[in-house]
Amino acid sequence: MFTLFRRKPITALLSSLSLLRGKAAFKAEIAGQVSLDPTTLPYNQSLLNHLCAEHAVGRNICLATVSNEKQARGIADYLGIVAGDFAGRERVNLQSSAQVLIVWISRIWMLAHSGKLDEDPVVFARTDRLSPSFALLIVRGAV
Repeated sequence: MFTLFRRKPITALLSSLSLLRGKAAFKAEIAGQVSLDPTTLPYNQSLLNHLCAEHAVGRNICLATVSNEKQARGIADYLGIVAGDFAGRERVNLQSSAQVLIVWISRIWMLAHSGKLDEDPVVFARTDRLSPSFALLIVRGAV
C-alpha cells in the first residue's frame, strides 16, 4: 500500500474505496496494482534450507498466508518447493479463526514430526493444555 501511495497516490486513494466491498476485495485490488518481487523478501535461510531438504525427500510444502493469492503464488513460484498455498482470494479473506487453525495444525504436525506425539492427534487435543486455548480463539474468530 505504501508503494502504491508513493508511486500512484490517486490510484491508491481510489483503491481504498474497495474496502467498502471488504478486506478481501481491498487486498485483491492492491495486489492488482502493485507487483511484489519475491526476490527482495527477507527469508529465514535456515528454515528455507530445512524446507528444501524436506521437499527433496518428497514432503509436500504448503504456504499459508493471509496475503492475496497473487503474492502467494509469486513467492511459491520463486521458491520452487511449494506444492500448494492457502491464501486470500478476491472474495475470501482468511479470517483470524482460519489463521489460528493453521497454527494449531502446524503445531500438531511439528510435534508429530519431531516424535513428541505418538498418539492420535484428536486424542492428544483432548489432553493437551494448549488445545482448548486454540479452540476458544477459533470459535471467537468465527463469531
